[in-house]
Amino acid sequence: MEAQILRRLADPHVLPIRNADQLANGQPYLVTELARDGTLATSLAATAACGVDVDEVVRWIRHACYGISRGHTLRLLHNDVKPANLFLNAQGECLVGDFGFATVIPQGAASVRPSGFTAETAAPEVAIGWGTPAATASIQSDVYSLGATAFWLLTARPPIELPAIPDTAARMAAAATGTPPRLRDLAPHVPSYLSDVIEKAISRRPGDRYPTVTSLAAALGGRPNAERYWKRTDEHAGHMACWRGEPKRTGSTYLLCVEPGPRPSQCTITARHAASGSRISRGCNVAYQRDLGQAVRTAMRMLK
Repeated sequence: MEAQILRRLADPHVLPIRNADQLANGQPYLVTELARDGTLATSLAATAACGVDVDEVVRWIRHACYGISRGHTLRLLHNDVKPANLFLNAQGECLVGDFGFATVIPQGAASVRPSGFTAETAAPEVAIGWGTPAATASIQSDVYSLGATAFWLLTARPPIELPAIPDTAARMAAAATGTPPRLRDLAPHVPSYLSDVIEKAISRRPGDRYPTVTSLAAALGGRPNAERYWKRTDEHAGHMACWRGEPKRTGSTYLLCVEPGPRPSQCTITARHAASGSRISRGCNVAYQRDLGQAVRTAMRMLK
């Protein structure tokens, strides 16, 4: 059944599938077009832990939503959306690939037991039942994985960090029960509308998420106008973090830098004109490191 459906899975935002069938022993296999232009994981790695530009993330995740939606019209769940499974073509468009864990929702059902998933982007209701029939995947679990992927691209880390947990069962338990940090505490430059959309997509309860991937795509496309576009750069050695604020129309480009503060628990936030290096007093402050995200957001608001 999966092989027959996969043959019909053609969409501008799905990595082209050339063949899908089963071996003599019943093992399914899938042949896709060769992806030559990298993945979103490759693009993220190239940022040196600064995270991908906001506009790129929005564009790519919307593309992925369209590709996943095509599968959903065929009752096919992807089950393993993550940066490494989203590919780029020569035009810089995002294509959904690697349907190795895809499963078909039976007629009349709303969920199905997944054949596999990745803990970092697995929805809690999927991870909590790891290895048992209790794991249930649905359209809302693919919504979660898309939101978790967006979170990962923007912050350079998944919503639940698991690298120090070697045991598979423990990793799944952490993915199921952990609480993600607030996105804008990790990436203060992300607009509030976008953090709201992504945090809704990764709600712990499936019913609190977007009902479909197309509704997630629509929400991502509702970006309001902003006077300044902020991007994390970390361009100064020895600084804790740096951001560059480009004007949307005309005006100065600003640099916002965070350095160690007068006390170990503090940090110093300094704003300057990028061209002249002149200090901008209204964007400067000393803050406690625990409040860094809020302090940086406040400085960015003052530097409109």
